[in-house]
Amino acid sequence: MVANRMTPEELESFLAERIGGAEWRPGYKLPTERALAEQYGLARNTIRRILDRLVEQGKIVRHVGRGTFVAGRSTPPNGVANLGDVDVSPAEVMELRMIIEPGSVELAVVRATPSDLDFLDQCLERSERAKTWQEFEKWDAALHARLVRATRNHMLEMIFGVIDQVRERGEGGKLKQASLTEERRASYQREHRRIVDAVRRRDTEAARKLVTDHLQHVRRNLLGY
Repeated sequence: MVANRMTPEELESFLAERIGGAEWRPGYKLPTERALAEQYGLARNTIRRILDRLVEQGKIVRHVGRGTFVAGRSTPPNGVANLGDVDVSPAEVMELRMIIEPGSVELAVVRATPSDLDFLDQCLERSERAKTWQEFEKWDAALHARLVRATRNHMLEMIFGVIDQVRERGEGGKLKQASLTEERRASYQREHRRIVDAVRRRDTEAARKLVTDHLQHVRRNLLGY
């Protein structure tokens, strides 16, 4: 028996309202897909799509073998420290990105789904329409995160999630804001389009080179080398 039948749109709106509220604070574990499907009278694949959209919006995080949690600093992956009090420099963040992202895009080329490509297109369009640097940065970060997610490698996704935690605050954010001229933003957008195009063409070599060149460009603008 269905306790509270809802349409997909109603359930997504309901979950979004509950997330971060008085009861569903950061770290709260959501019911399983099966439990949500049974409670609200929807198919599990519908529930999965709703949760995927909430992940893309940064409202929840999903850890394999552990469950789905309201996003926040209280839900770091197993074995990964909360980096809120760790002194990590922008140079260290760029070094790690230079190691991880060129290799991960090779997997993304092979494994990206039509849904991944659609979302990457959305990131391109939203970043190009952005009116503020914060909005541009949001969709810039979402594009890079989706390229990693498209690898379907959960360890890579967790590691990149930690990188995103650090990128969002501290000195790195200030440097990004200070360095993001209109000319540089336009250049980043062109580079992003070339990267997504290479992924769509399934061109591994081109995608790796384009990501490497893009990160080197970002590093020069941020750090001067």
